[in-house]
Formats: sequence, structure tokens, C-alpha cells
Amino acid sequence: MEVRLSHLDPKKCLSEDDVRFKEFRETCARKCVLAECSDQTQLYLMDWCMQHGFDLTKSYSGDEINPLDFGFHTTVMFSTSSHCLPNINMEIGEFDLQPVKFSVLGENTPVLEVFSPKLLQLRDVYENQHDMKSSYPDYKPHISLSYNWSGSVEDFTRMPFPGGLGERLTVDRLVMSDIKEQ
Repeated sequence: MEVRLSHLDPKKCLSEDDVRFKEFRETCARKCVLAECSDQTQLYLMDWCMQHGFDLTKSYSGDEINPLDFGFHTTVMFSTSSHCLPNINMEIGEFDLQPVKFSVLGENTPVLEVFSPKLLQLRDVYENQHDMKSSYPDYKPHISLSYNWSGSVEDFTRMPFPGGLGERLTVDRLVMSDIKEQ
């Protein structure tokens, strides 16, 4: 005996729970996880960058922004894999970032490379507990200092480190958001 189901509405074949799960799955996305600098560090880095001629009027995506809106952070994870995790913006216990060195990523993104065992622990959580695959497997924690820079690498690498006069560089917030596909 042949059974034909082609006349059934597929939506009527799914339970309410199945439909909710399907909708949840369809909101899965690649994720960007950031450790944002504390308010005090935001102000300190903004002042330091402006004193040293860094342009803070462009966002990572190239949009014009008010320099006061430039968000200093260090990326914990920029995933190539899709994950069904909620977007978050939450306070975490404040911890220090130790300046390591200046470098330039790509052709024109000046960064301050930083180190913190807590950053490595956070990354480990997303790599191992959430099985995230990184767009940047060679993890170099850093804080971008401008997305619109035309300075010279030689001059840049001779500048004094932010935090060199006893100012602490700290993060205190974790943000996870969907990566918008281009």
C-alpha cells in the first residue's frame, strides 16, 4: 500500500516545539566576542590617541563616528563557525591588560598588543566549550588604536606605551554579537 503525504501542509506536521526549535536554529550565526575596556580606560586611551594624532572618526566598518564613540576593546573570538548562542552585553570582573608592543595589522590598523591570562581563559572557553573556530587562529590580543590611520610604522613603534605612566589598562565588559554577513 502506498502512502502519499504530498497533500499535507508541512507546517501542520510539525509540533509547536519543533517550530520554535527551527526558528531558534535559523537565528544561529557567526559570533564576535569582545572584552570591552572599562570607562576609565576608554577615556585614557581616547586622550592618548588624540594626543598622538590617531584618527578616531571611523568605525571598524568604515562608518563616520563621533570620536567619543570609538569603542576600545580586545577581540576574544571572531568565529568562522555558526553558533546558537544568545547575544550578550554583560559586566565581568575587571582585569588588567599588560601592554606588550605596538604593531600594525593589515596595511593601516595600528594596534597595541596586550597580554592577560584572563583573555586566554576567555578564548579557551569559546574555543573548547563552545567549539568556536576562529577567523584568526594565531591569536594576538590587541587594542586597535584607529581604523583610519596613515602614519609611519617607524614613528608609531617609538611612541610611549599607553599606561606607561602608571595608568592601568582594564576591561570590565563582555559583549557577544552576531557577525553581519556582507
